[in-house]
Amino acid sequence: MLERKVERDLNAAVVARRGYSKKLVPTGDKDWPDRLVLLPGGVWAFVETKAPGKVPRPSQLRLHARLRRAGYIVLVLDHPSKIAALLEAIAILN
Repeated sequence: MLERKVERDLNAAVVARRGYSKKLVPTGDKDWPDRLVLLPGGVWAFVETKAPGKVPRPSQLRLHARLRRAGYIVLVLDHPSKIAALLEAIAILN
């Protein structure tokens, strides 16, 4: 399974909850999380998508840690079966 499918399924689940999922593509910086997920009620988080079994690169992990220290929510999703739990975690963490 490709990362693209995980990301596509996440986007569909967010839209089904009447939320928005924005692809992040900062120029020249590939370490940023793949998606900004916005759910109703002002609930949001950065989400890094990966193919099943894959993990973020060390440079991505460093940026994730910096974002978390600054108070932002950053989660990693590596399988479509984990989407519901991820969306619930976003709601709880906000």
